[in-house]
Amino acid sequence: MLKIVLLALVAIGVVALFMLTLNSNLITTISVGGSPWDATVNSTGEMVYVTLENTNKVSVINDQTNQIVANIPVGKNPNGIVFNPKTDTIYVANAGGTTVSVIDVRTNKVIANIPVGLAPNFVDINPMTNMVYVANLGSNTVSVINGNTNKVVDTIPVGKGPVGINVYPPANTIYVANYISSNIDVIDGNTGQIVKTISMEATSDYTTLNVKTGMLYVVDFNWNAVSVINCKTNQIIATIKVGSQPDGITVDPVTNMVYVVNSGSNNMSVINGNTNQVVATIAVGKEPGSVAVDTKKDIVYVANSGSNNISVVKGVS
Repeated sequence: MLKIVLLALVAIGVVALFMLTLNSNLITTISVGGSPWDATVNSTGEMVYVTLENTNKVSVINDQTNQIVANIPVGKNPNGIVFNPKTDTIYVANAGGTTVSVIDVRTNKVIANIPVGLAPNFVDINPMTNMVYVANLGSNTVSVINGNTNKVVDTIPVGKGPVGINVYPPANTIYVANYISSNIDVIDGNTGQIVKTISMEATSDYTTLNVKTGMLYVVDFNWNAVSVINCKTNQIIATIKVGSQPDGITVDPVTNMVYVVNSGSNNMSVINGNTNQVVATIAVGKEPGSVAVDTKKDIVYVANSGSNNISVVKGVS
């Protein structure tokens, strides 16, 4: 009996130490205001770009100093944001309207406002073809933008309530998470046609894709889980329980760690992509909604819409 009690105490001590170490991963907190919604990092890992939904701006943060160096006016209620490494531009989906703003990162100026569908939510890029894909939540379509001309070249009907969107460049396929119809549409980038629809048991909204492993991660908000889809087979291979009301998600392809923020529990679950197991839980700000990772420095940026700040966290490896 004594041995069991001692073992239990040791186990508790180990767990407490582990949690303390995880909480110490928080480097700093940056106040941004304006209900931060999404974030992206440029290819050199020097600047972080954050959409501010309530002030219709994009804040630019220098990741060396963790200071805001610019605030760029964009469209109404900016949501999803992505960096295009081929053209050194940022694409911002303005969910309160029908446009995508294009920012030149060399000047921090908007160089184009592209008409798309209603309530564009998230956006992704195929760096091999320089095509930009926008999920239009209000019109149940995906707009295809030529990154060279910043013109819409195709509009593809998809399921109801498209939110998350990710490109798998090796196969030139686009994955669209339809929140209302609870499925994933797979689009052939060569033809613009849907080649498969993957049924999900729960609602599907935020997504991320590890290009190196070919794994797509889909947030199931109502089930407090993340589903894993193999892009080579388009089959669900795992479902992982995370925190309460998971929202934004990203993956570090270097470490194969998946970061998902839980708006209901004000923390971030860290999933090992090799084992599909949660290996850490890190406290962040209030109502975290999205997350981005600087793969060069192994630094994670969490946008906390409830506390109007960014948690800067050391990555888990």
